[in-house]
Amino acid sequence: HTEQELRQFLKPVPPKSPQEALDTFETIDGFHMELVAAEPLVFDPIAAAFDEAGNLYVCEMRDYPYFPQPGDKPIGTVRVLRDTDDDGVFDKSHVFARELLWAGGVAPWKGGVFVSSIPDIFFARDNDGDGVCDERETRFSGFTAGNPQHLVNGFCLGLDGWLHGANGDSGGEIICAKSGKQISLGTNDFRFHPDSGEFELEAGRTQYGKWRDDFGNWFGNNNSTLGWHYHLPLRYLERHPESKPQSLREVLNEDKTLHPLARESRRFNWAAATHTLTSGCSPMPWRQGEDTWLLVCEPQNSLIHRQVLDYSGFPIRSHRHRQDDGSEFLASADPWFRPTQARPGPDGALYVADMQRLVLEHPEWIPAEIAKGLDLRAGEDLGRIYRVSRRGEPPQPFRPVTLENAVEEISSTIRWRRDTAQRLLLESGAAAMAEVLQAGARGVQNEVVRIQMLWTAHILGGADD
Repeated sequence: HTEQELRQFLKPVPPKSPQEALDTFETIDGFHMELVAAEPLVFDPIAAAFDEAGNLYVCEMRDYPYFPQPGDKPIGTVRVLRDTDDDGVFDKSHVFARELLWAGGVAPWKGGVFVSSIPDIFFARDNDGDGVCDERETRFSGFTAGNPQHLVNGFCLGLDGWLHGANGDSGGEIICAKSGKQISLGTNDFRFHPDSGEFELEAGRTQYGKWRDDFGNWFGNNNSTLGWHYHLPLRYLERHPESKPQSLREVLNEDKTLHPLARESRRFNWAAATHTLTSGCSPMPWRQGEDTWLLVCEPQNSLIHRQVLDYSGFPIRSHRHRQDDGSEFLASADPWFRPTQARPGPDGALYVADMQRLVLEHPEWIPAEIAKGLDLRAGEDLGRIYRVSRRGEPPQPFRPVTLENAVEEISSTIRWRRDTAQRLLLESGAAAMAEVLQAGARGVQNEVVRIQMLWTAHILGGADD
């Protein structure tokens, strides 16, 4: 760049108020966005998960992008958001767990949550009802610290009843607290059993956000890859050591063209990369009618990209949706919009975590002469969460999932409700429910519901071949 071009490139754009930012979005026809949380209720959200009571646990990476200084404690948190008047907008929040180093993943289990925070995965629970965790048990340790964009993260409940997580590109020598085993993570992703404490390697390596579809296929990606289908589980190869496959994963689509609305976004170490994927993360399959879309967050370009998964061959491939020619599923003209994760909620809508930062790039990738003119912490006091739903579908009053209604809810067409019902049934260990689930599955026409019911019956010990 010439000096003049560089000055223009570095000229900061001021942040927008939550309402001003909402006016900068464009979504595909038939969908609309609503703001459901903003600062000071939430700061720097990068991952979130609803529990069965409708509480939203949010990982706040407030320390990004720096390590704490010697003598300082980490300032990352897990926060709980609540909607107390059932209007679809969060109105209360409190810190559940604090002093976390780069918390990157959260998942409910047995009245608490599993959290990934370097160098551990720990289980936290509030036992006295004050909303703050007073039980904190490290289950796995040894995950490598490094660039905060490349750390252990998760989690997604598999049909197998295990929680699956992503490597983050950092690896580690993992010590399992319950068994004392040490396992080299290497370049693999992983899964762990939330009760037994077993830890197993999975095909990987995913940078940020690994998720499954309704059939049990797993997907991940990295900065410059739209998505991988991990088509060969490692446990299959362990049964057949004589087999040496060329690959355990396949790229879904090599075309990475994007159509951002925000001003031309350039990476500091790759200025020529425009209108292309440079910060892909959190690829999530989302079933819509007969199609399954793969939604990919792209925070550098302030958008969420949509692919359609093609199940006609194997491994699975994908293509841009025919309606997205020259546009994206969701995009903002505000360069502060930094979507890091999109997940389905209790109402079937999509909930998007927006970190709200001026600079997304990590300092190690920014030339020193440029970094001097940047506020790399700008936005540390901001954060937004949005709800994306079909137009004309207003927020519905929250309906809890309980063990008493779990068999009914596992028949829901809404993925979150099925997953939560399955989790509660597995937490209960109620073997008597296996026969009920298997019998119910025989009368279900919806294939993804039938699959989840049968998997749950199988894990509870009652499914036949």
